[in-house]
Amino acid sequence: MPNKGKQRTFAVEAPSLPSRTPKNTNCLQGMQCPNEDCRSLGPYRISVTGIAEVHDDGSEHTSGLDWGSQDYCQCVLCSFEGSVFDFEEKK
Repeated sequence: MPNKGKQRTFAVEAPSLPSRTPKNTNCLQGMQCPNEDCRSLGPYRISVTGIAEVHDDGSEHTSGLDWGSQDYCQCVLCSFEGSVFDFEEKK
């Protein structure tokens, strides 16, 4: 018989949040979300150019990804949209 009146507690792991380190030092070096309420260091969705091996049932990325300052960029955390240029540090 079920135990009526007793509560069961389950531990739930919190999802990992995007990077909050002081600066990006690799692929996203010099980039930060321009949204003043966010300022996330990534991850971002970026329109890229690359080479993929494509089969009828899907594809796999097989070569380097490239993007430029005019390519589309979206912050995963806050959904801010703009160009890569908008996300680059202004010196």
